[in-house]
Amino acid sequence: MTTPSVHPTPLTFDADIAGLLFGGFWSNNGNAGSPLSLSYSFASINSYYLSDYDGDGNSSSTETDEEPNYFNLSPITTQLKTTVKYALDLIENYTNITFNEVSDSISTEGTLRFGGTNLSYSSAWAYLPNYRSIGGDVWFSANEDWNTIKAGTYYHQTILHEIGHALGLKHPHEEDIDGGSIKDPTRDSLAYTTMSYRDYIGGSTTGFANPEWCPYTYMVDDIKALQFLYGKNDSYQTGNNTYSWTNKVVFETIWDAGGTDTINWTGKNAVCKIDLTAGALSFFGGVSQYSNPLYWTSDQGILGIAYDCIIENASGGNSNDILMGNSSNNVLTGNAGNDTIYGRGGNDHMNGGLGNDTMLGGSGNDIYYVNSSGDRVFETTSTTSTTNAGGTDLVYSSISLSIGNIRYVENLTLTGSANLSATGNALNNTLTGNSGNNVLNGSAGNDRLNGGLGNDTMLGGSGNDIYYVNSSGDRIFETTSTTSTTNAGGTDLVYSSISLSIG
Repeated sequence: MTTPSVHPTPLTFDADIAGLLFGGFWSNNGNAGSPLSLSYSFASINSYYLSDYDGDGNSSSTETDEEPNYFNLSPITTQLKTTVKYALDLIENYTNITFNEVSDSISTEGTLRFGGTNLSYSSAWAYLPNYRSIGGDVWFSANEDWNTIKAGTYYHQTILHEIGHALGLKHPHEEDIDGGSIKDPTRDSLAYTTMSYRDYIGGSTTGFANPEWCPYTYMVDDIKALQFLYGKNDSYQTGNNTYSWTNKVVFETIWDAGGTDTINWTGKNAVCKIDLTAGALSFFGGVSQYSNPLYWTSDQGILGIAYDCIIENASGGNSNDILMGNSSNNVLTGNAGNDTIYGRGGNDHMNGGLGNDTMLGGSGNDIYYVNSSGDRVFETTSTTSTTNAGGTDLVYSSISLSIGNIRYVENLTLTGSANLSATGNALNNTLTGNSGNNVLNGSAGNDRLNGGLGNDTMLGGSGNDIYYVNSSGDRIFETTSTTSTTNAGGTDLVYSSISLSIG
């Protein structure tokens, strides 16, 4: 097995990660993204360290090029080891790194070395990748309680943070050794990176306001930076996965490499704002990246979707939720409440569920589900725009509906078995009935009208219309109304599955 060495971090102009990268990273060949096997070990009070290894967490020149020996060693707890392995597993899930545990002795030790010390300069500290033997070493103070480490707490966050250093990530508010980037302050918080000293945007760098609510995982910019250095693991979570939470604070980021996946907030009373855009944050319980985690409770928090991660579907809860799709084909379900749904790109399915919902399909061939007279459909780029968002679109409606005032929606299908009406617009519409006795009115355009089962009444309106007759009770009118004798215009065609006279 090739022993990795330290190589200069490649230059990047990506503002999301430039402020997280230090001067070096571990590699066999210096090429960012290459597969890498990296060893690690846990030091004990019997581990071997040379006497001139300082390793005290200071950044002074007293740190030497030697491996440590005996200075103030203390045992490392079982729970700390477990959490370190959890963090390394996370990084394996994200990247092309494979971590291998080795024994820690006079003859062997890991490239990453985790140890306990009685020194009390800090809760923990780590050394970034460098050519000196302290590079990649992580130390935990025995003055802290590492026996009970719960996910999402300060101690858990500290372990994620220090391992980030050992792999080449720095604090976002500090320059690197070459005077490089400081991270954009609007993305300098735990919402975006576990390397931050701020638990919310604009927070202090002197200490977290609430050590009980910290990220369970690395966050969106951490994962992007780690994948920039060490490549992407494209074999992790490739099935059809559903992400949901029960009675807990949400503070994590999803990395999912494939399948058809869903973020599920169904049944929850806390409001949600779910954004399926890769690299974006979603918010639960009314919080934002500016919210202090000190005040968070169950069903509140922040969820990230990693860059280059595609989550297709989202389901809201019982409140007035906001669901936003991405460029994929999304299924967005509002459930209860007066929801606002943005399909964005792709061929999307949007169903607001109960309540008076607002749905904007965006580009693509979108499908809307209408079940309330208060539902509003927009195939424009915004609720105030008149610009066509694009695509050939369809509304399924369980109530009588006119799309006369819905710009750029072409097709309407009635659902259920009630006797409903469907009215088109000036486009070339396809109007389809349900099993009831429907009234279909094409209005202008070259329309197709199919009443389906039941005894249906069809008015094509102006244009070259096509009718589908399958019941002796179906009625066709090419007049301006059912009582008019005025020709609506056009050259029209009837397809009939029964004997029929148009005389």
